[in-house]
Amino acid sequence: TFLAGIPILTFFLSVGACLLSGWDSFWPSSPWGRFVLEYALVYMSQIAVQAYVGRTFAGMLVKLQDAFDSFDVRSTAVSVESDRRVIFESIEELFDGSLDQFNEYVRTTLKSATMDSFIGQKAMLP
Repeated sequence: TFLAGIPILTFFLSVGACLLSGWDSFWPSSPWGRFVLEYALVYMSQIAVQAYVGRTFAGMLVKLQDAFDSFDVRSTAVSVESDRRVIFESIEELFDGSLDQFNEYVRTTLKSATMDSFIGQKAMLP
């Protein structure tokens, strides 16, 4: 995201300022040098954590999408096998006698609503 890129941009601008003002300003004894080292140690480690969390979340979203894409009510697990018939009858009653229509509903409408709730903007920004 844009906000995650601000510390990276600031870090590279700081390094650039150090290099433009001469190599001696880059060493930790100068204010710019301390500033750059602070960014390197503190903020860049935070960015690494953000990247890891983002990558993990993206992987979970891919698995969730795959689960929706391959969903078939006929292959779902039930605790008691006799419940399967009752569940299928209830679904067929709601979806015009078709388990395939229910599968299509889960793969399209339910998937879209679920993915939007994960991916959509959460902040109340204009």
